[in-house]
Amino acid sequence: AGLRMAEHFLPHLHEETEKLWSKIGHMLPQDLLDHGEALSSSTVVSLPVSSLDPSIFQKLIDAIKNQKTLKIKYSSPYQNNEVKDRTIFPWGVYFQSHAWYLWAGSPEHEDGATWRISRVLSCEETTIEWKCSPSGQTVEEYAATAWFARPGKLQHKIKLHIFMPLASIVSETKWHPTQQIQQKEDGSIILTATVPDLEEVARWSMSCAPHIEVLE
Repeated sequence: AGLRMAEHFLPHLHEETEKLWSKIGHMLPQDLLDHGEALSSSTVVSLPVSSLDPSIFQKLIDAIKNQKTLKIKYSSPYQNNEVKDRTIFPWGVYFQSHAWYLWAGSPEHEDGATWRISRVLSCEETTIEWKCSPSGQTVEEYAATAWFARPGKLQHKIKLHIFMPLASIVSETKWHPTQQIQQKEDGSIILTATVPDLEEVARWSMSCAPHIEVLE
């Protein structure tokens, strides 16, 4: 099941995962092998995944491991797809929502910033000294701060009144590690959290109208 998920989120590893499962199969008793096959065939992941260049992905992984500074060409749709050269200190990669992201520092973002890997057009090593993440923060700690895809410093307190039937659906999901849910007598809920970015929460709230009232 784990290999099937790895293949879904990193499609370019299809051949490698098939080979690995074949090797494992030769070492397993038949009943355990059959159980694994049944479990993997029932693992259906419908989450869409943005495409990326596997060679660039591997270069980023290597740079993180070897603590190398990179020069990348990056295209952002929020800046009319203008391609810019960036010098970055890669710290980690993570999967969020439906895309892979790079967490890295740069001369302009000493505390770190997020780049969507599918928008990295090229990357190459430089001789510029690599700099470590602030206070030794890990990519797991950083990524966990995001509501959807934008992590960062927890600075915005939000308070949402969510009405039925959406309230029961929202209650089933852990949207953010800081969230707290208060149940109301009419079935609605009050959701509070502290998030790094208001835009993502605003878009989510607007898409759920008229079942959400923003209190704070």
